[in-house]
Amino acid sequence: MDTPRTCLKIDADTFRSHFNLRPFLFSHNLSRHPLFQLPRLVKLAKTLDRSYVDYNAGRIPVSLPNWQDAPHTGLTAEETIHNTAEIYRRPAP
Repeated sequence: MDTPRTCLKIDADTFRSHFNLRPFLFSHNLSRHPLFQLPRLVKLAKTLDRSYVDYNAGRIPVSLPNWQDAPHTGLTAEETIHNTAEIYRRPAP
C-alpha cells in the first residue's frame, strides 16, 4: 500500500509557506488507494446520514461559484457513486 509520502506529491517549501494559510497545488495518486476505489466509497456512502450529505453528478466546473447551483440528480449517494464511471464516459456537453 502507498504511504502518505508516495500518495501525495507536494513541494515541501510550498507546503510550509502555504498550509492552512492559502491555497496551493499538489498532485496525488489517491485513486489507486483501496479506500478510494468505488466499492469502498459505496460502502462508506451506505453509512452516511442523508441529512448530512450533499452530492451531485455531472460535468460541472471545479470552481462552481455557488454550490447550490450544482445540478441534483435525484439519486442516492450510493447510486451516484455507482454511476460515476458511466457519467465520465459520456462526452462533455
